[in-house]
Amino acid sequence: MTATRAVLDAGDVERSMGVDPIDGLLAQLEATREAWADGAALYDKNGTFDNLRKVKLSIIECSIRDDYQAKGVKVTEAAIEQQAHADLAYAGWLDSHTLGRANWLRLDAEREDVRMRINRGQAVLRSAANFLG
Repeated sequence: MTATRAVLDAGDVERSMGVDPIDGLLAQLEATREAWADGAALYDKNGTFDNLRKVKLSIIECSIRDDYQAKGVKVTEAAIEQQAHADLAYAGWLDSHTLGRANWLRLDAEREDVRMRINRGQAVLRSAANFLG
């Protein structure tokens, strides 16, 4: 390398073309990978949230049923199910998971934005290389 040639910082070329340096964008994806995976395992279309919700309801239903049996009161399964769905602990559990899902959806949208910026940057650089090449 000659003394007249400047050493380029990784990312100088990208910045000069008006795109975000890919290393920084990839680092953003890597930094959020674990949190996104945790949310996806729970809230994505094949996630376990609905199974966990059913378990939570079953536990509440068993508790309600046990209370009635201890008092010697007969009650229908439909009534137990309605009470379980109206249970304050269940409502609070749902509220916390609604917030958790909203946070995961925001994280998913942020990651999608980063992927779109990566794709845009690659397209700009390919176009420039084709123009110069």
